[in-house]
Amino acid sequence: NVTGVQTCALPISYRCGSVPYFDGSVANVISHAGFKVLNEGSANAEIGTAAANVTWQIAARAGNVQVWNQATVTKVYDGPGPVVLVPTDLAQPIRFSEKGLYRGNYKFSNLGNTLRVVNYVSYDDYVRGVVPFEMPREWHLEAYKAQAYAARTFAYSKYAGGTRDFDVNDDQSDQCYGGIGAETAITDQAAAATQGKVIAYNGAPIRAYFASSSGGYTVGDGCWGNNIRAVNGTYECGPSQPYLQPAADPAD
Repeated sequence: NVTGVQTCALPISYRCGSVPYFDGSVANVISHAGFKVLNEGSANAEIGTAAANVTWQIAARAGNVQVWNQATVTKVYDGPGPVVLVPTDLAQPIRFSEKGLYRGNYKFSNLGNTLRVVNYVSYDDYVRGVVPFEMPREWHLEAYKAQAYAARTFAYSKYAGGTRDFDVNDDQSDQCYGGIGAETAITDQAAAATQGKVIAYNGAPIRAYFASSSGGYTVGDGCWGNNIRAVNGTYECGPSQPYLQPAADPAD
């Protein structure tokens, strides 16, 4: 079971499927229930509260993060940030108009006068936005459940702690993640059926790699990329994780 760590953090700038790429300097945000705006750079002091269905704007300008209340066209903050948005009601998520609708919190910071955006979301909600993008439509529920276990475990095993402010990317370099816009009824069912659970080996979560095709036989991770080593003028595979040993995959 997942214990201790409650959220998965990931930058939401990349493109997967139909989700647009974001590299802008302005974001418009809105929620049916409103949200709080906090200054993470100042002990999460409250900057303001957005009312329900009122658009606020976050901008990267002159090295700072600016926050504007669009209802009154008032600038309510202009400083280094980062700025964090927290939904007033978790059941009413915040829409990031230039990117999509995502559960959880957002963090906005200025990176070279471009907005850098990180989404903080529970592992189970993260899985809901991953599985539909990583498997074809109309597969069996049990297949989606297997993918849900793998997706949750992969993210959990990449928890970065205090070394950086995100755990996984939202594209193919880790796992495609589309937020609420990716969710479907059957993949939500798979996420709920596997809720809070990860794949473990000897009591520790594994790195749950997956691929679209094995060619009929898998290869141990000791034979991947930089794990291959030169020995006496020839190249050999390094040691593989015990849970990533070669195996026949005749159904591929």
